[in-house]
Amino acid sequence: MNVKKYKLIYDFREIEIEVDHNKISEKDLHQINDFWSGSTERLNANENNVLYAVLKMLAIQIIQVQIEYNYNEFGVIGVFDKGIEGWPKMDGTNGFKIVSVDEFLPDDYDISIEEIEE
Repeated sequence: MNVKKYKLIYDFREIEIEVDHNKISEKDLHQINDFWSGSTERLNANENNVLYAVLKMLAIQIIQVQIEYNYNEFGVIGVFDKGIEGWPKMDGTNGFKIVSVDEFLPDDYDISIEEIEE
């Protein structure tokens, strides 16, 4: 079994993804990356590591779903299970499994204020 877990961290929030490398090939990862514009730039920014490029895109997609629907991790998984264009299900059947997602709820401590002097 070739399953690895990856922790994606954004602004002190964490997403944990399990990747079964026996179910998803590098070719599959390139198909996901190539589906979206900017694929070459993403690969270059990640030193040609297509897995990392895809995981970063996945983190952004998860956060967008959380914000759009105000969902927790179970809601996010449900959205992927119903289908998001360009992404496989995230239940492990296609190699990706969302294990955990910190809630993405902004709080007042996330906001800073600066007075603008004119």
